Amino acid sequence: MDKAAAECTGEEPAVAADRLGNRQVDNALADQLAAGAPHGPARVDVPEEVGGLLDGNANKTATHQWPDESGSGTAGEETPGELASSLDREAHEAGARLSPDETAPAREVPPTEISSAPAYGANQAACSGHVEETPAVTSGEKAMAGVNRPLENKVDEPVSGVLRELPSHLESFEKFLACHWVDLSGEVRTAPWLDASFTRSLQRAALTEIERVRFNRLWIFGAALERLDPSRAQFDSRDVEQVASLHAQPLNLSAGLDPKRTEKLRQALETDQLDERPRWKIVLFLQALRPSLEQYLGTPEIETLLQRITFESAAMSRLVKTLLLLGARGLSPVDHLRRACDMSSTQGLTSQQVAAKLEDKRAELHRDLTRVWNAGGGKIGTNHCKKAWNRFIGEVTPVLEKLYPVKRGGLREWEPVKLRGSLALIVTTHEEIAEEEGARFKDRHIMDRLALRLQDLALQINQLMEVWEQKNKKNPQGAVLDTSLREARPFIRGERLDDPVEELCRHVLVRVIQGEDAGEPAPDPMYLGLGDLCACPDLLELLSEPQIDWTDAQEVVAVTDLSDPVRAAAHLLERGSSDATGVSIEALRHQLQELRRFDLLGRMVSKLGGKDRRRIQEDVHARGEEVTCAADQLCSLGGQLMDLAVPSGKLFIGQGQTARTLCEAEPGRGGDLRLIGAWLLELQRFADTI
Repeated sequence: MDKAAAECTGEEPAVAADRLGNRQVDNALADQLAAGAPHGPARVDVPEEVGGLLDGNANKTATHQWPDESGSGTAGEETPGELASSLDREAHEAGARLSPDETAPAREVPPTEISSAPAYGANQAACSGHVEETPAVTSGEKAMAGVNRPLENKVDEPVSGVLRELPSHLESFEKFLACHWVDLSGEVRTAPWLDASFTRSLQRAALTEIERVRFNRLWIFGAALERLDPSRAQFDSRDVEQVASLHAQPLNLSAGLDPKRTEKLRQALETDQLDERPRWKIVLFLQALRPSLEQYLGTPEIETLLQRITFESAAMSRLVKTLLLLGARGLSPVDHLRRACDMSSTQGLTSQQVAAKLEDKRAELHRDLTRVWNAGGGKIGTNHCKKAWNRFIGEVTPVLEKLYPVKRGGLREWEPVKLRGSLALIVTTHEEIAEEEGARFKDRHIMDRLALRLQDLALQINQLMEVWEQKNKKNPQGAVLDTSLREARPFIRGERLDDPVEELCRHVLVRVIQGEDAGEPAPDPMYLGLGDLCACPDLLELLSEPQIDWTDAQEVVAVTDLSDPVRAAAHLLERGSSDATGVSIEALRHQLQELRRFDLLGRMVSKLGGKDRRRIQEDVHARGEEVTCAADQLCSLGGQLMDLAVPSGKLFIGQGQTARTLCEAEPGRGGDLRLIGAWLLELQRFADTI
C-alpha cells in the first residue's frame, strides 16, 4: 500500500506511509464525530504497520476525549470542534491527494428537516456577525453555474495552512433563512430585521396603523415585535385581535372577551411588568368594557392599576375606573354605559317585552345549535376538523341546554351572575380542542365563527334574564345607574384625544355605546383583503393556496395564517403604507407577471388560465433544476474534501442532500427555491476556499 500511494502521489514511500497512516486515523475519528459518538474516550483502532509511524512507539490506539454531559472535560483533551479543526488542519498541511481507489465511501448524511418559519432567537443571534449585503441572486441568474466563480467579497481568502470555520449562517438552511429574505425585486438579500433600526421602524409603523385604525397591519407589526424582542413589543397580538373584534362587532357580547385577562393583569402587578408601553392601556380598556366573567378585579387592585397605567385624558381615566368598578360588582359595564347615554336597546321595554325577547333568543339558540350540531351544518370539510367540532359540541351542550326554551328542556329561571362565567368559556373551550386536533385554515375560521356565534347568543340570553330580573325588582342592584358614566357623552360627540392609543379606545368606545346604531358589522378587521394583497403582493410568499379565499374581496385571508409575521412586516415596510391603485384579481396577476414573480403567482393558481399555469410550471422546473444541479455539485465538492481527509466534506454532502429534499417538497413546504439556491451558492463559494 505504501508503494501504491507513493506511485500515485510521487512521494517517497516513507512520507506516503506516514501521510496514509494519519489519514486512516483521521477518517475513523471523523466517522465517529459525524455519527454522534457517545461521551467519553473515543478509541480508534490503528493498523499495526501504521501505528509506529504515528508516534514512534508501540501504541496501537489513539485516544481523544470530549466533555461529558455536564460540559466538563479533562484538561488538555480536545473537544469535538477542536478535534475536527485539528483533523482539517493536519490533512490540509499534509496536502494528501489519494487516488480514487483509496477513497473510502462517504457515509450518507440524512437530510435535516427544515421549518419554513425560522425561529428568531438563536438563529438571529447566529447571524449577528453576518450583516453584510448578500450578493443578489436574480431571477435570470443561473445561481449554480460552476463552483469556481468569484467570491465577490463574501468569503475571505483562507490564511495559508489554516482551515476557516464554516460561518454559522451556512450551517443549515433554517439559519440561512433567518438571515435572508427575497425583496421586492425578487432578489435574495440580507434580512432587514438584522439591523437594530428595524424594531424602531416597526414601532413607528404600529403607531401609524393605530391612527389609521387598520388592525390587520397593526397585528402584523405587533406580532413581529413579539418575535424579535418581546420586551419592546408595544402591543400583545392577542389583545389586538380582541379590540379589533370589539370594534367590528360592538353588539357581540363575546367580542373582546378574554377569560384570562384578569389573571394577566394580576400577574403583571405581582411581577412588576407594568410599564409605559401602550399595550397596558389596551388591556385595561378591554377589561373595563369586557371584564373576565370568571374572575373580577378587587377595588384595591383597580386603584393600583390606574396608578401604574396612566391615561393622559382625565375623563378617560375616570370612565375606565367606573367601568372596572361596575365589573367588579358582577354587573355589565356596557349595558350601564348605554343606559347612561340613552342608547340601551332594553331601556324603554316593559317586563313583558323583555320576557318575549328572551324567549325569541332562547328559541334562536336551540335552532342554531341544532343546525350546526354535525360538522357545523356541513360547512366543515376535513375529517380532523369535524372530529374537533364534534368534541366541542359535546363539551358545551350541557351548559347551552339550560338556555333552551322551557318546552325544549331549558331552565325557567337561573342566576345570571353565576352562569356568566361558564358561558364565557365556550370560545376558550373551542380554541383548546381545535388546537389539540390540529384544525387550521378555512375550516378553522369557520369553526371559530360558529363557536363565537353560539357564545354570543348564550351571553345575550343570560343578559336578557338579568334585565328581566331588574325589571321585576329581583335584582335592584343592577338597576342603579352610576351617573359618572355620563362622562362618556362628550366622547360620542367626537371630541378627539391627543394620545393615539387613547383615541383608538375612544373610537371603539363610541361604536360599543352606539350598539345597534353603529351600522352593519364591518368586515373582519383581522383579514387581509384583495386591496391589501395588491398593495403588497409579497405577502403571498407567506401563504399557501388552501388558505386563500378569493370569493370575498374584503376577507381573502386571515393575518393569523401568515407563516411569518416578521417577514410580513418587512414586506409592508418596504412597500410603504400607501393603498393599491388598482384592486382586482386581474390587477394582482398583472403586477406579479411584470415582476416575474411566478413563485407568488403560483399562490393564486386557481384563478389563472392554462398559459399562466404553464409559465409557473416552467419557472418551478427551471429553478428546481438549478437547485438540484447545485446540490449535486456541492455533494461532489464534499466528496473531494473527503478524499483529502477533510471531515467537513461530510457536512457539505449532508447540506446537498437537504437541498435536494427541500427542492422535491411541494411548493410552499420546502422553502423558496430562490433562497435554497442562494444558500447553496454561498456554501459552494465557501467550499471552494478550503
